[in-house]
Amino acid sequence: MNSERKRPVGPPSNRSKTFRFGIVAGRFQPLHLGHCDLIDTALRLCDRVGVMIGSCVGPQSADNPLSYSDRLCLLRQVYGDRIEVCSLPDIDIGVPDLWGKYLIKTAQLNFGKTPEVIFMGEEKERPRWFGKDSEILVLQIKKSRQISGSAVRAALLAERDDTLQDKMPEKILPACGYLKDKIRAASFPPV
Repeated sequence: MNSERKRPVGPPSNRSKTFRFGIVAGRFQPLHLGHCDLIDTALRLCDRVGVMIGSCVGPQSADNPLSYSDRLCLLRQVYGDRIEVCSLPDIDIGVPDLWGKYLIKTAQLNFGKTPEVIFMGEEKERPRWFGKDSEILVLQIKKSRQISGSAVRAALLAERDDTLQDKMPEKILPACGYLKDKIRAASFPPV
């Protein structure tokens, strides 16, 4: 794990976990094992975990083929009620730390609490969402597997079902037919 700020890590003596509340934000188009690595880490370290589903407003497209409710169902299938979930509508800000403030404000409104920590992959831009004076700890989790949503969508479209168990949580593999149909419809809309 890489962290932007130095902060003692370890639970206070009256808690079993390091943080009270942490968040994971992503598009989850679809949920894959890389996302699960982030969420599982958050669950290990936080009493409460909020998952924020981004890109949830607007029409489906090749990059965003699944609706908010589709992605919520996938998350619930894997995590049940161990996580809290909300939507994170895209806004066109263009200023990284304003996006970070928007993310925190959305978390406060939906979860009733300011997150102490955000868990993210190794994306270079995301730590810039939070200025140097931010109270939010950014933990970048080193990828243990090379997976992306676009690679999973491509495998689904190519009918490479034999590779999906290495990319997607087992609990959602039965939904692959549905996911393929949604991805095809968004990628190749009728003329």
